Amino acid sequence: MLSKRIFEDITKDCPCDNHGLNEKWCFFRAYVESLDDRVVEQARLVVDYQYDRDIKDGKKMTFQEAYMGFVKEGYAKRFREIWEQGKITREEIFPLLFGYEIQMPTDEEINEHIANN
Repeated sequence: MLSKRIFEDITKDCPCDNHGLNEKWCFFRAYVESLDDRVVEQARLVVDYQYDRDIKDGKKMTFQEAYMGFVKEGYAKRFREIWEQGKITREEIFPLLFGYEIQMPTDEEINEHIANN
């Protein structure tokens, strides 16, 4: 089951009401609630890997390609070794997994990346 902390973090930018308490039904929120913390946090790290590789390689990588690279390069195995349910956050896992501190892109960098890919 997905913890409240991770659910709120992953859905904070959802265009629906902040906590899904309005009359609108949100597929994204319903789907995310069906997952567990480990699945969500690992997927977020795969997206971090994907973004990093897109920048380093100068070409767009699909999520599937990123996932395969994440596994092939040993990050999935390392994630399993590091992961502790409810005891460690993505921000804490990132440097242990990738060997450097997380560099959160600015909104401008994200918008530029989206526009160019």
